[in-house]
Amino acid sequence: MLLSYSYMGGITIFGGSGFSRDNVGMALAVSGGLHLLIVFMLLSSPASILYMHTMLPLDLYIMQALPIILLLPILFLMEFFFVALPEELYCRAFLVDGVSRSVGYPIAVATAMGVWVGLHAITRIPAGASVALIPIGAGGLALIWLYMTTRNIGITALAHAVYNTVIDFTAVLVDVDVSLALLFFVFSTLVELATAGFLLLTGEPRVEL
Repeated sequence: MLLSYSYMGGITIFGGSGFSRDNVGMALAVSGGLHLLIVFMLLSSPASILYMHTMLPLDLYIMQALPIILLLPILFLMEFFFVALPEELYCRAFLVDGVSRSVGYPIAVATAMGVWVGLHAITRIPAGASVALIPIGAGGLALIWLYMTTRNIGITALAHAVYNTVIDFTAVLVDVDVSLALLFFVFSTLVELATAGFLLLTGEPRVEL
């Protein structure tokens, strides 16, 4: 069973200290920090907001068929279960943690980063969106750090899903009004960072790393 599966060494996929306040705060800090990086990128290249994410046809269908107020929760659930969780299980739990059992962490991390950036480059570069590889590369390293700190793939998937959801929703708003999209993106980034700070400051002291 997925929830009880463990690699050698006793690292459980949904182990660590679980969805504690400090773990969730760290997840939001990662996603908010990556969004903040994109905010700074947008200051020099506003057009890059159009290329931050490649949406799937299913995403577009749902966005057109549902009221906008329902899009955020639906997008988040889709991103968590169908995108973030599978990618984290492969790129972090398997390529980093599992492979490191045989070749060590430096090689495992390098392999995971190569696969991570390579997979995303397939969709970004042909579309002229190579600028998106900057936050994607930074995100790969940040998610590796988050997983190795929390030992919890659910938490890394949470950070991944929040990041993707904000990007997806921003891309929807670009078609409505670019200024509105930028306002939402900056506002959501500030909310993520503020919430992360609050959770980290009010959470229990970390016992398990």
